[in-house]
Amino acid sequence: IDPMLSLLLGQDNSSPSAQAIIYCAGALKFISAQESVQEALHKKQAVLQLARVLDGANRELKQSESGGLTEEQRDSLSSILVQITGILRNLAEMPASRGQFVEGRVLQRLSPLLSVLQDDGDLMLNVLRIFSKLSHHADCREAMMQVPSCYGDMLELLRTQSSDRMDQVDLPS
Repeated sequence: IDPMLSLLLGQDNSSPSAQAIIYCAGALKFISAQESVQEALHKKQAVLQLARVLDGANRELKQSESGGLTEEQRDSLSSILVQITGILRNLAEMPASRGQFVEGRVLQRLSPLLSVLQDDGDLMLNVLRIFSKLSHHADCREAMMQVPSCYGDMLELLRTQSSDRMDQVDLPS
């Protein structure tokens, strides 16, 4: 687990390709569904560490809005975020990790993704699943309320997704 976390956090002193990071994050996401791995990740404070990755992603996405990222870079970042949020989604099921989600302000860091990367259905599904799992707890709901746009962004996403799906339905005349 340590080498994978180091790669994701950029602490391995190499310059891995985006594809290598996506692969590594995907492997970690896959194994993070196991309780023993979740416990190991919790002990390593992975939620807090991944919160820093989300910070970096949010900074890059702000650059993207001003033309600082190519379409390919934005797509790679989105693919990495799908895997990172998959790990967080798995860890959100672990009651002991809830404090790290609040302490690391993960919900506040995920919220901007709802408006910036709405077109990535897998990413949106992961983010909404994280919110859903954590919203059962008062401290997490309080954290969500700290982000004024959070609920509005979620409602807009649901509206957009719902209308997109309705456009695909072939209604009889």
